[in-house]
Amino acid sequence: MPQTSNQAINRPELRPMNLVRLVSIGYVAGIFFAVMLSTALVLIGVEAIFVSDLVINRLLPHVLEHQAGFLNLIYLIILTIPRVLYIALPLALAVATYLVLLRRREAHEFTVIAGMGFSARAIVAIALLIGLTGQSISLLVSGYLEPHARRLMDEAVFDIQFAALRDGQIAAGKFYEIEEFAVFAASGRIGEVAKNVFIHRRGADNRYRIIVANHTIRMKVPSRNNIGLILEDATIHDFKDPVVDKNVPTVDEKINCPTCPPTGQIAPLSRMKLNHLFIEFPTSKLPVHVPDGGSISQSSSWNLLARLGESRRISQELSERFWRSLLCFVAPLLALLAMAITTPRTYLVALPAACAMVLAGSFFGSRIIRNLIPIVDGGIFWLLTIATIVTALVLMVLIRRFEHGCLCAAKVRL
Repeated sequence: MPQTSNQAINRPELRPMNLVRLVSIGYVAGIFFAVMLSTALVLIGVEAIFVSDLVINRLLPHVLEHQAGFLNLIYLIILTIPRVLYIALPLALAVATYLVLLRRREAHEFTVIAGMGFSARAIVAIALLIGLTGQSISLLVSGYLEPHARRLMDEAVFDIQFAALRDGQIAAGKFYEIEEFAVFAASGRIGEVAKNVFIHRRGADNRYRIIVANHTIRMKVPSRNNIGLILEDATIHDFKDPVVDKNVPTVDEKINCPTCPPTGQIAPLSRMKLNHLFIEFPTSKLPVHVPDGGSISQSSSWNLLARLGESRRISQELSERFWRSLLCFVAPLLALLAMAITTPRTYLVALPAACAMVLAGSFFGSRIIRNLIPIVDGGIFWLLTIATIVTALVLMVLIRRFEHGCLCAAKVRL
């Protein structure tokens, strides 16, 4: 029996050094998953605040005025989640890292395992691991999920407007643009047909058509293949823009020159009145006219990298996404420094100061990037990387300076 016990102790998997390594790895993994879980909880709280404000002020009125339904509202809410996720991620990482490590420090866990070789270097390594994980998540969300969700939201809003047009439920005071059509209704209420409808349709050769109708008629069986409106008491006016003649004086010139010949006035080429008129709209998925930069904000980082040399707007978008990911890398180190200097006198200041630095970096970083793009252009990525490395090294030096705060409890009451 004694010989068997000695053989069991001499097995490599049961040696004290291997056992210490297993305990250290398990302890580091426990801290890592605790921080990730706390980060998720903080993000849920931030998302709840942001989404509630967005639903009340923007999504709910839009859904109600178009009678889009509850499922469409839930779908739009889901699509807004990535938009705030990558913005709030650095702050959530800082808060979660600080709270988890401070609780373990105050529970004397670091003091207990210090005899196993667990020092401030190991804690810094944990913070770096958390930062790299947060940076990867930020690059994934801001580089793919958020642009894709933004595009899906535009498609969903456009489909909701299409459905309202098809059913004749046009919101009063809203313009709808569908390729060459622009539709407007002066009055109307939820659940009723639109009244005093105005439609402008652009054509070729400087021609355009204006249609004015008393109200719309709702289809009994709406067809999703033919999207359009049934108008009652409609009047059609066909126009053509006159050719600009440099010899013809403008209105301002005519006021100062009474003897100048009169300018030509636009008159309808034809006019027609109809009791009933069906206007069919094209079945395109998205509006042709998108806001400036809309296609860039809805493109993934891989697509933007392939178009990097086209414009400064692309460099700016990629730089801002890269900068937010770098903030996720630095945030755990900043939280670790705040935890290291936390004492009974500073525990009310340390975490708010760290969060303020993260928010300041997120707020002012984008504006600094916009000012640096015209100067350094393609070198902005190297500049941001060097600045992040220098900041991380400074934070690690400061953490080593306050190493006793990492290993010894300060009796802070949370």
